[in-house]
Amino acid sequence: MLNKRQKNKQLKKWLIKNGYSDKKGKLHCLECGNRLSFKDEYQKRYLVCNELCYMHSVGLSWRDFL
Repeated sequence: MLNKRQKNKQLKKWLIKNGYSDKKGKLHCLECGNRLSFKDEYQKRYLVCNELCYMHSVGLSWRDFL
């Protein structure tokens, strides 16, 4: 079973291999380009910085809920 550090290292390798990050392993939001943190589970899971960017990445907006 992997500990948290090993999981992050494995995720960084996978992301670099699949073209999601630059050479230093920095993640960027798919929508706005802000730098993401490996410590935040939400950012690691969806590769976006917050809920608004996630909504935009799947084609939704606030108007869809009104």
